[in-house]
Amino acid sequence: MRFEKGRRKTGGRKRGTPNKGTIEMKSFALGLLEDPEYQTRLRARILSGKAPHMEVLLHHYTYGKPKTTLEARQVTIIVDRSCKDIVEAQATALEDHSTRDGSGQL
Repeated sequence: MRFEKGRRKTGGRKRGTPNKGTIEMKSFALGLLEDPEYQTRLRARILSGKAPHMEVLLHHYTYGKPKTTLEARQVTIIVDRSCKDIVEAQATALEDHSTRDGSGQL
């Protein structure tokens, strides 16, 4: 059946229902992260300096990510002269075309 504007959605997932793939991936990740053997090996990697990205991530989760500031400076936009020339040439060509034709239309 064709979709008609204004008609309610039928079929599919209900609103707010997570995707099955998302549920499965979260379950897998949770099982891995809660595994005592994995935690022991992760701890060893962090302490030996072989997982600096995990160390930073754990700091962010534990203490919060530090505030970052961005300094904005005045921005000047410079129009390339060649672009301006092209636009003017196109406008002139359109004017010439409409006056030659006599109709005023393109």
